[in-house]
Amino acid sequence: MSHGQSGGCACLPSSAENKTPLQENIGSLGARIGVLAILICGVVFLIGLLIKTKDPEYPDNPSWIYMILIAVTLAVAAIPEGIPLCVTISLAIGCQEMVAKNVQVRKIAAVETLGSASVICSDKTGTLTEGKMTMTKMWSGGLEYNVTGQGFDPTKGAVFRAGVVAAPGSNSNRELGVRSTLLAALLCCDTQLFLEEDPSTGERTWQYRGNSSEAPIVVAARKVGLPEDIVSQYRRILTIPFSSSRKMMLTVTEVAGRSQLCEGGMALPPMTSSFTVCKGAPNWIIQNCSSILRADGSIDPLSEAEKLQINTQVVDAYSDLALRVLAVAVGCIQQPPLDLESEDISVDQKFEALKSGLTLCGMVASMDPDREGVQESVLAARGAGIRVVMITGDYLKTAIAIARRVDILQDHDSLTDSAVDCNMLRPAGDDQYLCDEKIDDMTSRVRVFARAKPADKLEIVKSLQRQGLVCAMTGDGVNDAPALHEARIGVAMGLQGTEVAKGAAEMVLTDDNFTSIVKAVEKGRAIYAGIQKFVAFIMSVHIAEVIQIFFCVVVSMPLMRTPLQILFLILVTDLPPSIALGMEPGERNILEQPPRPKEEPIVLGWMWISICLNGLILSVVIIGVYVVSLQHYLGVVFLSDILEKKKGTPSEAEIHDIDMNLSKARTVAFISLVFCENVRAYICRSFSEPVWVDLCTNSVMQRAVLMAQVAMLCAVLIPFFSTDILGLDGLHIGWWGWLFSLVGPAATLVLCELSKLLTKWQMKRYQRQLQLMSDEGVSDGEVDSYEDSTDSDFGRS
Repeated sequence: MSHGQSGGCACLPSSAENKTPLQENIGSLGARIGVLAILICGVVFLIGLLIKTKDPEYPDNPSWIYMILIAVTLAVAAIPEGIPLCVTISLAIGCQEMVAKNVQVRKIAAVETLGSASVICSDKTGTLTEGKMTMTKMWSGGLEYNVTGQGFDPTKGAVFRAGVVAAPGSNSNRELGVRSTLLAALLCCDTQLFLEEDPSTGERTWQYRGNSSEAPIVVAARKVGLPEDIVSQYRRILTIPFSSSRKMMLTVTEVAGRSQLCEGGMALPPMTSSFTVCKGAPNWIIQNCSSILRADGSIDPLSEAEKLQINTQVVDAYSDLALRVLAVAVGCIQQPPLDLESEDISVDQKFEALKSGLTLCGMVASMDPDREGVQESVLAARGAGIRVVMITGDYLKTAIAIARRVDILQDHDSLTDSAVDCNMLRPAGDDQYLCDEKIDDMTSRVRVFARAKPADKLEIVKSLQRQGLVCAMTGDGVNDAPALHEARIGVAMGLQGTEVAKGAAEMVLTDDNFTSIVKAVEKGRAIYAGIQKFVAFIMSVHIAEVIQIFFCVVVSMPLMRTPLQILFLILVTDLPPSIALGMEPGERNILEQPPRPKEEPIVLGWMWISICLNGLILSVVIIGVYVVSLQHYLGVVFLSDILEKKKGTPSEAEIHDIDMNLSKARTVAFISLVFCENVRAYICRSFSEPVWVDLCTNSVMQRAVLMAQVAMLCAVLIPFFSTDILGLDGLHIGWWGWLFSLVGPAATLVLCELSKLLTKWQMKRYQRQLQLMSDEGVSDGEVDSYEDSTDSDFGRS
């Protein structure tokens, strides 16, 4: 099945609107927890009714009233209401931190999607390279020239004939081929050069306004002495801008009355009224030429053999040096074939009438330096299991040379399999693409796509995502919008990007730098890992609460805490450390791990085991603290014994003492639980590393734990608020109560750290499976069946 895309914005609405993995995972997790909470509440309610559980403070009330209170308490304990809030806060802070990395996130959920990116499709100019082209070589009339100077300063540098030792103070600035080629190219440019003053330093630097490919032409023209205002001396009659289909720009300039193009330039035939210039891709320009300008100013026929020779010895040689080559061809018109200024004649008709029978004037070749850090970022992405694909409009050999320079292609890579001309995607014509299967086969191995059009980007990103990959796609033009919208992560350029491209993208690079994408991926992974850590932390807290309440009901002990105490624990003492976990810096090896599958749940199988194990440890420790505290303050543990004591007590004062002692036992358990949770907040900073590794690197965690401790002290020490509202009494538990509450965190620290041995083994096993799947090319859709075949018990839930 073949299909075509115009590459225009009309196809934008048809692109699929995707939910991010996090949105899907949180929704799925919430639904499962909600159903489970209802079931648990129902089971506990029935068990309580069967064993006739009574309220120790109001023993005369019916059992079913007390069990409704317990069911509500259990519902509060079971549902992790803090997760959506923590997720939102974590993503919002992540967006803010991305700005410091030159990344502006337009859609907050895209922050976590970055962490699952498995392919980065990047433009070349301005993203992998600086976009500051400098002409280094040119060719005209069979002669090769070197151009000296750096940047956009036209006052430094000159043109010298290659292979010739020039006498001191001499150069080739005034040679006919040099001046004719540069002026012709200049007449086909819309770029301006100007001096800009830095308001802070007062320093003046040369800058350009217009197209980055034309800037080196303007600079070189000034270097050879062409006047700044020379273009204004020629009236432009027609402009046909560059397009991906034409592969060239064409202008027609009025030259009536001139015998030569400029001083020292090529001669113009008598009666020449207008002058056509074509500037663009060498192979397209050369095939439309029938003659060539020689070094002495003569014009000779251009044979097919000489065309081939120029393509191989000049164009290919320059391209192998990673130079961007533009050919310049001219035509002298005595009588225009049609009315060039008529609006009734289409641009395509004018182009067809003017593009053939041209004279090859010369070629200019420019170097676009790599951005600092790009090579290191490409290698970092490779180490992270992310494939970097370069999509460029450059000639194939130029693209290969640049890809090798920045390590997108390595020495052992087969060029046949790893780099292709985008014409291979549409061999039957611009609108006729290969079938999906053939395109998928090509995109699964190719890392360099040359001579690409915007529509090609859309086909490439569709193909990659059909293979289950999470694709980040860069773009800056209006026609890039469909590809940016289709990609899971559309990345627009902030400096050179259009507003349409920015509107279609999830994020914008404010510096147009590839390294910022890799930094954003690293930050995205760190944010997602932080979300996993606080989800695991919060879930283990709620599981522990459920276990403790369930245990108290089943063994007929007084409830350890009330619904209000549970809400206070979750929202006041547990929430700040949870938010701090979401802001945890990424682990050092985070870019050495393979990208997570896009369908991977936020809580994996081995994480569930760790969550349940930690919840069980916390429950056993706190239940132990509570049982000992009941025995210490009341002398009894079970609810029936407490009720019996109340029945045998004649005075109200003694009944009040029993209630107060019960409150003291609950207070000790409450204090110990807060201490335990604060210790676990540090433990949960890593699923596998010991607690002391990078212990104080997260300053937010120190403040969060201090806040939790202050909140706990307020809850147990402030009169009326602690006793009458929360039902706690920290003022009367004595030194024994405060010291014994420290047993809980000490035991939790030891047992939870020991449990990490099992978690670390499970985690590494899962990561090995991910790496194996990545190496074998298993897509997300095949993950489940793959894991069944490898007998994975801990892969996912």
